[in-house]
Amino acid sequence: MANFSLRYYKQFVVIPIVGIATLATSFVSHFVHNHWGIALSAFALAGGLFAVIDLWLWCVWPIKYLYQMKDFRGHYEGTLVFERRDERGELIKGSMRHEKILTQTGSGVAIRSKTFKEDGSLSSESLSNVESIEIDKDGTFKLIFTYLNNGSVNNGFPPHYGTEVMIFSDKDEVKRLTGIYYTNRLPMQTRGEIDVVLKKPIKK
Repeated sequence: MANFSLRYYKQFVVIPIVGIATLATSFVSHFVHNHWGIALSAFALAGGLFAVIDLWLWCVWPIKYLYQMKDFRGHYEGTLVFERRDERGELIKGSMRHEKILTQTGSGVAIRSKTFKEDGSLSSESLSNVESIEIDKDGTFKLIFTYLNNGSVNNGFPPHYGTEVMIFSDKDEVKRLTGIYYTNRLPMQTRGEIDVVLKKPIKK
């Protein structure tokens, strides 16, 4: 998960929010010092306030309207379609069941992905390590992230890095992620498409 950041606040409210938080925490610090003789750092109080907002209150009314992103949290299920070339250069295509679990704070998202074989056993699992939420000119939200796939000893491929570009849609109240991925998997690079739909919200 990303460290604390003001990146996803709406730009026109960042300066007022910081100013109000600084004034409020300064007043609290002064009040506590005058009444109980306890010295509190206004900067520490402001930092604590922003940390609470970032971790728990970012999605709560009315604070959620300070942010320019949507709630992506949840357990998504769908399909991964892959293609790669074997040692002889022949193209291999296929599809597998795919799941994504998205957790989120006011500073960003974290994505855990799982792909399953036909018998239902786990093929591989990965966790994002660098994430970015982009907003296109038409208002479309795009999740771009790199990840480390743990690989699989049983399935005969090593750990490798990959990149995904996923478009978020909530048309007709159905949350969906669709996009592409590519990896540096050895000995042959893989790439493909992913389409998953929210099956279970995560509210915590």
